[in-house]
Amino acid sequence: MTTRRQMLRRLAAGAAIVATGRSAGAATPAVAPDHPAVGWSDHVALERAPDGAVRPHRGLDVPGRGYRWDNPGARFSFRTDARAVTVHLRYSDRHTSPSARAPAGVWLIDGRGDERWVFTSRATTTQRAVEDLDLDLPVPPDGRAHDYAIVMPYGDSVDFRGLTLAGGTALERAAPRPAFRYVAYGDSVTHGFTASRVDRIYPYRVAAMRGWQTVNLGLGGRSARPTEGAAIGALAGDLVTIGIGVNDWQGGVAPATYRENMRGLIAGLRAKQPRVPVHVITPLWVSGGNPPRPRIRWTRIARPCGLWWPSCGKAGTPRCGWSRDRS
Repeated sequence: MTTRRQMLRRLAAGAAIVATGRSAGAATPAVAPDHPAVGWSDHVALERAPDGAVRPHRGLDVPGRGYRWDNPGARFSFRTDARAVTVHLRYSDRHTSPSARAPAGVWLIDGRGDERWVFTSRATTTQRAVEDLDLDLPVPPDGRAHDYAIVMPYGDSVDFRGLTLAGGTALERAAPRPAFRYVAYGDSVTHGFTASRVDRIYPYRVAAMRGWQTVNLGLGGRSARPTEGAAIGALAGDLVTIGIGVNDWQGGVAPATYRENMRGLIAGLRAKQPRVPVHVITPLWVSGGNPPRPRIRWTRIARPCGLWWPSCGKAGTPRCGWSRDRS
């Protein structure tokens, strides 16, 4: 008897390594993007594009980048016994960054992925035109209903335009995602840059290993902002991580200012969620050609969080220890 794992393995062996879909407008969706059988998870909010497509967004943005419409790990899912499944997507005009784009998303079947189950845009340049993608998914050959999930890229804006199904009778909600919600807030490291695809960024991997949902609020280029604590708390996560500080350091923010910004950020979060577990991640050490302005020595900022502030020190060698704030 063929097990489900063996069946998915065989299915993966026959799937394209990277799917870029057919030409724009090659198929007309028969299932509307707001069909009740299509469920969204691991996201902040949804809006409608002018043509009715469903567009996830994160609320927070970076001017001139459009990162609000990047949705690292956000996904929609459905269950069907169709013999042919086409998902209609659009790489929209919302992502506007002139310097960074990561368009690779993935799909899952019955909660399992494969290294080759990847979709991406046809354009390979950082800036691109609007591009429709008609994604033909591989279908297990057993004739049964299966759960399909499309996981959005971390560094590009993608709309959902609908589905085309053939050869089946069932379309219903997929199995629900885990109730536990992990909220990851931070800068480009949390956002995902420069991972090759969405399932290789740390919030996604942590959530997958732990069996959690994840909501990614990483924003490339972000520094600590006290005003964003309330936005984090409003998501009602069951656990929150904050990984931010590299851009403060490189921007020459004084340790005392950084300390107050972090205190304000956490206070805003605590005002919404007084008891949620919060883990502050030590900012990554960046050396070599990325010195801060001005140079700042290592200083421990937040004693309860074990947060270290970086220093240029000697040629990229960090020096850790208690010291007074210096700039």
